[in-house]
Amino acid sequence: MPRTPRKKINISIEPMLYEEALKLVETGEYRSVSHFFDQAGKKLAQEKQSERKNENPCEALA
Repeated sequence: MPRTPRKKINISIEPMLYEEALKLVETGEYRSVSHFFDQAGKKLAQEKQSERKNENPCEALA
């Protein structure tokens, strides 16, 4: 299956977060630091979309 084209971006993160991401990569849980942040971004986006679906539209207008 062909891979989806990727967008390259630059981010600035706290050194502690980078170190934690590296540790997870070293365990083999993620292929790379980029893979870690790709998965983290997807998870956060899914959570936010889920929150929006569960919002009461009347509360948003109040």
